[in-house]
Amino acid sequence: MNMRNNFFNILFGGILIIFSIVGCDVSYNYDFENGYDDYVSDSANVTVDTLSSVDESMFAQARIFPGMVDSTERRIQDTTIMINLAFKYVDPSVLNVTSVPLPIYSTGLYAGPGELIKITVPISVQGLSVQIGSQMDDLTDLDPAKREPIVYTRKALFPGLNTIRSPLGGYIWIRRAEKATGGMTGIVFSGVCKAPDFILGVTDPAKWKNEILHSSVPWLELRSDHAVFSVSRSLVQVKVEADGNFAGNVEKVMSMWNESFEKDFYYLYGLTAGNDNPEFRAPDFPERVVLDVQLEDNDFVHWSGQPVAAMNSDYWIDKLTDINSFRNGDSWGIYTAFGNNYNPVISPWWSAVETAAAKLPLYKAVERNREDKTTFPDIFPDNGIGKMFPKALSYAAADSSKLMGSDDSTSYDAFKLLPLVQVGHFQKNLDDEEWTFYNYMFYNIRSSDIYQSYSGSDLFYKALCEYYQKSFSMFFDHWGIPISDYVRKAEDSKYDLLNIALWKYDPISETYQGNTDVNTSDYHYRYIRTNWTAEAYDSLGNKNDVPDDDRGVEKMFDGDRSTYWHSYYDDPISVLPFYIDIDMKAENQVDGFYIANGDREYRVRRLIISTSETGEKDGEWTKILEIKPFYECENPSDGLLPNVKNTEFFDLPLGIHRLRYLRLEITEPSYSYSNYDSNGLYDFDKDLNAYLHVNEGGVNDTIPALVPGDDTFFQTIAEFGTYYYKK
Repeated sequence: MNMRNNFFNILFGGILIIFSIVGCDVSYNYDFENGYDDYVSDSANVTVDTLSSVDESMFAQARIFPGMVDSTERRIQDTTIMINLAFKYVDPSVLNVTSVPLPIYSTGLYAGPGELIKITVPISVQGLSVQIGSQMDDLTDLDPAKREPIVYTRKALFPGLNTIRSPLGGYIWIRRAEKATGGMTGIVFSGVCKAPDFILGVTDPAKWKNEILHSSVPWLELRSDHAVFSVSRSLVQVKVEADGNFAGNVEKVMSMWNESFEKDFYYLYGLTAGNDNPEFRAPDFPERVVLDVQLEDNDFVHWSGQPVAAMNSDYWIDKLTDINSFRNGDSWGIYTAFGNNYNPVISPWWSAVETAAAKLPLYKAVERNREDKTTFPDIFPDNGIGKMFPKALSYAAADSSKLMGSDDSTSYDAFKLLPLVQVGHFQKNLDDEEWTFYNYMFYNIRSSDIYQSYSGSDLFYKALCEYYQKSFSMFFDHWGIPISDYVRKAEDSKYDLLNIALWKYDPISETYQGNTDVNTSDYHYRYIRTNWTAEAYDSLGNKNDVPDDDRGVEKMFDGDRSTYWHSYYDDPISVLPFYIDIDMKAENQVDGFYIANGDREYRVRRLIISTSETGEKDGEWTKILEIKPFYECENPSDGLLPNVKNTEFFDLPLGIHRLRYLRLEITEPSYSYSNYDSNGLYDFDKDLNAYLHVNEGGVNDTIPALVPGDDTFFQTIAEFGTYYYKK
């Protein structure tokens, strides 16, 4: 039997040499351009090249990439590959994600450069195509390009016999039209080589190791139900030869990847395998990573898109196949790309946490697979979890005002990931289940028109409150996460406040940092301000806001701390004091006021609040509260601070206050960012000297006199509102 195989191998090799000599000056003539079939014909009655010769016209380019197949490698003349046409392709828009796996079937077969491949399709099957070569980046615009610009060939398949020849060769995929249907179908191939694929649950690691060492096929795939990686055999061979456990570890790590897509992507995003409702059906086709010698954007990985493309190198092979890399989160680049692919279109993520949220699947995978459960690997390239989680816990526990994503300390993804992880773990505190909330939220985003009318932190907040039947407003406040008045009010009116200090939960040690009790008696219930109206003017009666520049006084009531009222800054120059008259449109019980400044410069230093029975500008106004600068207060937090980004609350004196009309009076120059030093610390001496200088008429010659129009006369307020306590 062996002698017979050797005879045919020698005979086939001789035929290749003869055809090489005959065809060395002949170029192959394509009936399509740029690797794409023109799809003009719609039946099996097509003219095909039936010559069995080998096209050598691009052997030189093929040697560079994707590589040659040795003439002694066995060419299979008749093999059937089964593909499941019952797999459903669901458009990403239906799943509320950005990108999903393409309808591609792996074959485990490889086409040699220039060699004629025959493919027989059953008579009843339509809508298939064949692609030779899995690298699809177009390098036409790159100079220099490390390979031919286009290295794949694609051709439509029709019932009956089809032929295709790729001058560069490559791994063979069967692609399917998105709406094609059917069941298990056998496709017959001839003239192909066997690629030494690893298939989870099928391949024996010891036998695979031997296949790798004796194959000359340049590219292969590592496959599981949900993950397929197209990798270079030569790089895999180096790993096999260097590490006797590599083949066995590939089996383990492919199982981990497979499980991760099930639990950390599909379950997290509310998808289940085989669901009859396409909106909730996890992808039937596997997620793919394709390695290449160069990418069309000259980056080292495509951060989104299907398949994910990355550079063919030891580094990226390790990120896919090294078990320790997987356990330690070193595969963050691959997870980032897939996280971006599953970024929701109708999104519960707000701008501050979008990039951190894409890391949730990576966090979950590492949390589950890490060997040391007392620590957590730093899954971010810089400023990782070990450094940032303790800082984040301190930040959230503090009573000081804050604005996540705006405060410098909160700019790192690892920092912003913690509240999302705390929410994912909260269920464990109740019934030992974890991450169920996210499955619920994304399921309902698809199924409920109500949820689809919200977005960002409002959507996240609404879903969270309704899932746990609790108000999470204190959790959001401690993290400095904004919520609109309407959503906060709606959920606060339906549910009791969460009575566990979830913001203190450390998921690494699985303990709370400090007392978990929450004092809900002093919670500030805020009034909705959507119908409030206001007028801003200066001491001369001049209009004092910039509505055409999106700095109108109404921005104080929009719930967005990135927008703000800004006093007038052009001719005519506004003159202190400034006034803002507010009509709340209804008489309410008011126990206090809140003010926020976001990132804005020129913050209010002193604010006098008055009320009126009629709201008339020239009527009688009664002062009810003066909010002083911090340096005039025994406790600085009782006054207006120069560097607060979140929200400060100021109680009215005890008593029942039923108010409708308010007047804000600003009597003094503002705090200014110009008084920050090079270390980002506020220079209080400089600020006070400037402030006193204004009030003393510029008697100090070392400081230039300030006049109306100078920067410190400008004022901004990002948010102003009223609150009450439940009695």
